[in-house]
Amino acid sequence: MIVRRLDNNKIVVVELGYDSTQEQEFIELNEASGFMCIDSLPYSNAHPEYNNCKWENNQIVVDDVENEKQYIAKQVQEYKDYLTVTDFKMTADYDQDTTDVKILRQQARDFIRLNQVD
Repeated sequence: MIVRRLDNNKIVVVELGYDSTQEQEFIELNEASGFMCIDSLPYSNAHPEYNNCKWENNQIVVDDVENEKQYIAKQVQEYKDYLTVTDFKMTADYDQDTTDVKILRQQARDFIRLNQVD
């Protein structure tokens, strides 16, 4: 796998579709550009669904700060989606009990207010 270390020390995967021999040739031709050939990226125990990595202390490590940001952004979007799909339940003529919906909608709004970054 080819990765590149950017100027801000973020690590990004470069997918060129090369076999291992071609990858090694690419690395040799682009030595000074921050490209590296690695077997795998480190695994995040906190947020395994995200693969953000950074260069730190001369090695590739999990970027838990960036992973957390992505996780929170996903939760904010899920709460926004919930508010959208439950909007109709708040009309005066809706004939079912809306107590739970009101509580959940308030929780969603509170979470969004605390965590949304624009």
